[in-house]
Amino acid sequence: MTTPIQITQKGIIQSIVERNRNEWSEAYAAFMAAAPSGTTIIFGMQVATAAVVLGTRAFLSVTMTGTAAIHELEEV
Repeated sequence: MTTPIQITQKGIIQSIVERNRNEWSEAYAAFMAAAPSGTTIIFGMQVATAAVVLGTRAFLSVTMTGTAAIHELEEV
């Protein structure tokens, strides 16, 4: 899952609307929500970043990957 996070200064209106926004937390929550239902463990989680410049704005492109699994206890 790849999510853009704006790293340049935001305009006045955007700053007011997104005052308490934590884009990193939103990216992580979206990654976790993308896991299949019942997932309890994510193995090998990796985070990769890249800088992207579009005009006068710069973004950090955050890509998160991992292998979803379900942990089951075996009764002995």
